[in-house]
Amino acid sequence: MKRYLILYGSVEGHTRTIAEHVLESVRNLGATGELLDATNALCLVLEEGEYDGVIVCAPVHAGKHPASVIETIRDSLVCLERIPSALVSVSLAAAIDGEEHRAEAQSYVDDLVRETGWSPTRVHLAAGALKYTQYDFFKRLLVKLIADRRGGDTDTSHDWVYTDWSALDRFVAEFDAEVPPRADAKPMGVPETADRLE
Repeated sequence: MKRYLILYGSVEGHTRTIAEHVLESVRNLGATGELLDATNALCLVLEEGEYDGVIVCAPVHAGKHPASVIETIRDSLVCLERIPSALVSVSLAAAIDGEEHRAEAQSYVDDLVRETGWSPTRVHLAAGALKYTQYDFFKRLLVKLIADRRGGDTDTSHDWVYTDWSALDRFVAEFDAEVPPRADAKPMGVPETADRLE
C-alpha cells in the first residue's frame, strides 16, 4: 500500500480544505496519507521507504506562496528529491479563463521553484476561493475591488469557491499512477518538530 505525506500551508483555510480533499483522494485510490501543516515542520526528515510520495498544497497571497512552505521545502530539499513529489498551487489567477491568467498562475510556481530549487514531478494549478464572509471590513473592500478589476465575483454576502474538485481528483490519480509502490516500505514516522493533523 502506497503512503503519502501531504504538506500544506493555509492562510484563510481553503488550502487546508484542499489538502484534506487530497488526503481523501489518495485513500480512495487505496493508499494511505498523512497531513502536515508547514508551520509545524521546520525540516522534514524522511527515512528511506517512509513515504512513496509527497504532495505539497500551497496558496498564493500577494503574489507569493507562504514563507512556511518555502522554508520547509528549501530546508527539506534533499529528502524531497529522493521520492516523487507534486505541487498543488492554489490561486485566484487559476480561476480566471484565459492564457494570460494561466501564465500568471504558472509564474507563481516558477518563482517557488527558483526560490527553493525544488522541481516537483507534477504541478496542478488549482483555483482558490474568495472568503468574503471571513474578511474584516477593510479586507473585504480591498478584495472586492481587486475581484471587480479582474472580472471576479463581487457579491460579498457569501463566499465563492472556484476549486474544480474533479480536476484535483484526476491530478492525484495521475500522480499516484506514476508513483511506484515500495516493497520495503517502513511504518510512517514523525518528521522532526512536527505536530500531526489528521
